[in-house]
Amino acid sequence: MTDEKIASSIRPKPSFGWLIIIGPVLIIVALSIFDGLPWVVDQSALGAEAEARSYTKIGRDMMKNRRYNDGAVQFNYAIKIKPD
Repeated sequence: MTDEKIASSIRPKPSFGWLIIIGPVLIIVALSIFDGLPWVVDQSALGAEAEARSYTKIGRDMMKNRRYNDGAVQFNYAIKIKPD
């Protein structure tokens, strides 16, 4: 075997593993800059609505048990999370 064949067989092949890691990150960054990631906003709104409902339910239960001050606190949390 000649020296040139040995050198070519030892020479490392280019690796594109970094593209697998960096590619999705670049896509997310680009979308966040230009689009605002609408699915993240939608998920955040759904989470806030569910959390506000939970506080409202807890507040109602406390009111039924005549714990009016605690119920009012729960309602205020719900209003802070989702004012509309």
